[in-house]
Amino acid sequence: MFRPSMLGRYIPEGSRLIKPLDLDAWVYLYERQNQATGKYQFLAIAYSGKATNNSFHIQFSSDERRREHVQQWIQGQRERAERKAKEMQERREFKHSLKVNDILHSSWGYDQTNNDFWQVVEVRGKSVMVRPIGKMTIEETGFMSAKVQPIPGEFTGEPELKRVCFGNYVKFDNQHAWLWCGKPVYESYYA
Repeated sequence: MFRPSMLGRYIPEGSRLIKPLDLDAWVYLYERQNQATGKYQFLAIAYSGKATNNSFHIQFSSDERRREHVQQWIQGQRERAERKAKEMQERREFKHSLKVNDILHSSWGYDQTNNDFWQVVEVRGKSVMVRPIGKMTIEETGFMSAKVQPIPGEFTGEPELKRVCFGNYVKFDNQHAWLWCGKPVYESYYA
């Protein structure tokens, strides 16, 4: 028999709670007797964070196997929490490497490959001012395809202030732009 908890989770009637103090995780242990065989079944159900769905709900052949599984899961949760904390620290300490005149590149498209380029015209702390720039065809590579590269200084639009994201890229409406590799890139046209 299960009873709903305050978070909408289902907690077995008469279960014992294991709650590691350093984690946002809960494990409920309970036993149930098999009516046909009379043997006890050892069960555990676990939740983490604010999730209403359980992380696992498993029946074990022995209390020892259940304890091993629960300990492994808790250790995995600790490792996950450590990775998350480290990543958050790295994000907080992140300093981008973009500088004035760097070229950003984005490739996108469906049934064709489009390339957009922007030039960094100003650096403002964690943000950069960028302007879209033109591109030129370097060589035709086949039917309706070519290699293109940007034309620095040939601005095609107004400047935009963009925050540099963790990973050293800039987000635009439907695309992300990274530092251009410095080589011509493939582009194709709609057939």
